[in-house]
Amino acid sequence: MDALTKDFREKCKGLGYTVGYGHIADGNLHLNISCLDKTKESELEGIIEPFIFEYVAQLKGSISAEHGLGLMKP
Repeated sequence: MDALTKDFREKCKGLGYTVGYGHIADGNLHLNISCLDKTKESELEGIIEPFIFEYVAQLKGSISAEHGLGLMKP
């Protein structure tokens, strides 16, 4: 988990600030990514999805919407 966070920080160097946190015991990681320069937001967005999907696929992991919007959280 720490390696993914560090790798992502390196990939986005100068564009965003990344914090990784989550549930170490069950292998769930949350990435909080903040754009440093709003004029480069689309550039950062173009990096996030491909990087995360490729990284997760390489580890044979999965992506979930753990905090999804349900009937109780409209």
